[in-house]
Amino acid sequence: MIKHTPIAQTRQDEETCQLGDVPFVFLSYDEPWADWNWRDLKSKVPTAMRVHGVKGLDACHKAAANAVEGQWLVTVDADTRLDPRLLKATVPTALMHDLFRFDWLSRNQVNGLWSGNGSVKLWPTRLLQEMQTHEAAPDEKVSMDHDIGGVLPGRSGQITRPERGAYTDPARTALHGFRAGYREAVFLYQLAIEEVDRLSLDGWQQASVARILGVWCTLGRHAPNGHWVLYGARLGLLHHAQRQLQDPRCVNDYGWLSELWSHDVAPRYGLAGTDGPWRWDWLEDDLLKMGDCIRADLNFPIAEFDTVQSQWLVDADLLSATPAASRHDAIGYLTMMAAPDAHNAEVARPLFDVARTLDHPSAFHNTGLTYLRACQASASREMADWYFRAADALGNPHAFGKIEHLRADGVFEDKNRPARRACDYPTVPADKIKSLDIDGYCFVFDKAVQPTTEMEKHVPDPNLCTDGRVIGYSCYCQLTSQIIHSGIRFGAVRTFLDAPDQMPYAVLPKHLGERRQPKSRKEAALFAESDFNSGILSENVVILADDDTYRHAYLAAAETLLVNGKIQTWPQGHAEWLRFLNPRIARKQAFLEAADKLDEDTATALIRTADAVWGRLP
Repeated sequence: MIKHTPIAQTRQDEETCQLGDVPFVFLSYDEPWADWNWRDLKSKVPTAMRVHGVKGLDACHKAAANAVEGQWLVTVDADTRLDPRLLKATVPTALMHDLFRFDWLSRNQVNGLWSGNGSVKLWPTRLLQEMQTHEAAPDEKVSMDHDIGGVLPGRSGQITRPERGAYTDPARTALHGFRAGYREAVFLYQLAIEEVDRLSLDGWQQASVARILGVWCTLGRHAPNGHWVLYGARLGLLHHAQRQLQDPRCVNDYGWLSELWSHDVAPRYGLAGTDGPWRWDWLEDDLLKMGDCIRADLNFPIAEFDTVQSQWLVDADLLSATPAASRHDAIGYLTMMAAPDAHNAEVARPLFDVARTLDHPSAFHNTGLTYLRACQASASREMADWYFRAADALGNPHAFGKIEHLRADGVFEDKNRPARRACDYPTVPADKIKSLDIDGYCFVFDKAVQPTTEMEKHVPDPNLCTDGRVIGYSCYCQLTSQIIHSGIRFGAVRTFLDAPDQMPYAVLPKHLGERRQPKSRKEAALFAESDFNSGILSENVVILADDDTYRHAYLAAAETLLVNGKIQTWPQGHAEWLRFLNPRIARKQAFLEAADKLDEDTATALIRTADAVWGRLP
């Protein structure tokens, strides 16, 4: 059984460990391009080692662990290449225990998605040696990934680091493109149905991984062998969802997948045992038929993008890899509780910052704990009190007891800094401000903006509204599918009474409202003007539903504002897909612009979250 052991003694006096200082192992099996990627890795990491041809994903990783000396190793998949700057990425040594694995997301060269598929991984060797996954998993367990959290539930976990410098191309041949798409779709659908049971969702389409599955099934027609990735993903999804797979674990067996390819797939579009030429018209026809089946029978809104549209979407890099807030919170808690000293609390706080900015309830409670553990000064305990009150407002069951202890210690609620959910504050239309007859704080919504359920999950910090300042929130536009940095303001009622038109000094990258469809051509033009003034149109791209009544009015106004600008328009089905799969989270620039105007603690939390969601260069 694994014990909770820190990093090697030689590193305990260092605050960070640099990735390039850890042994690298290159993993390859049958990829024709593996030698080329291996030479590329050796040019950047001369000491790298290679494990080749070991059958079984659990077995090859154990072979990697046995190939190195020491407590840690880095694995690089055969279809992944590194930006050499990634070698300078660092990990706090306080997080380096033999129960945690660290990942650096890789960008898929076919669909543009940043995800764990092909990611660079920093492993504790003991974790690799002890875990049982894939072909080594118990018979009753469906294992298609390295389930780090399942090694020791409640104690082990994985941490995604913010640096982005890995690129994976799984489709150098038709077979490998098909295999990559099929395996990933079966794996993601399995995760989705498990999430339904765990979270009592209404359907697998609501699972957090459904968005990633949709990308695999939609984008790729522009890329070499991208059609085969799409075909494999759609076939894998249909096979698993329609129960045509007796055991989804068969995707762990590359031999089984090769048989599926050579017997059922390749002969349909070309000659078995070859890599083309293919009947692309037949392949495209079947892709469309599978797409119709997925939309109709599975109620899953994938779209059919042509090569130009697919290339544009991948180049636009719209599809961020939104991290799981719960994972950041869980790892932070495990780190903080590993030792009672203040140092571990300070190391854990950045993880809580990300989870809290993404409105994870327990992260407010755990942030409060870091202030209690950091020091017992009055200011620290007052900070802890606000975070506990915020956690309590969000329904955290442990926060109320902490508040009672603080009251017994003489720390009383700061009446000027209430902790309430956003939906519990008064909401006032902008044209009704003068009729306010209340005290305290309130939200002001522009005429075309309406609140969403996101307000139930957010606790605004009135400290951001000191000295009569007003802060803003973004909202989602039903017409353009864009996040708009205007339309919602939060501040003291007396501030709005004195200055009804006061604009926010900072707009937080959290959307609490939705801008409805325009009701007239004039309003559509006003929307366009507002988007231009707030910078939404600065990138010369707008996504529009083809059947919208006021689309042309918006377009005409936008084209007038954008001299020589280019606007992308999408038909209705494409717009629906983008609304479903494009994460409703502000672009990184919005985080950074807000951080420039806010206090140090809030700004740091926003920057950390932006890095976690959108990544950063090493």
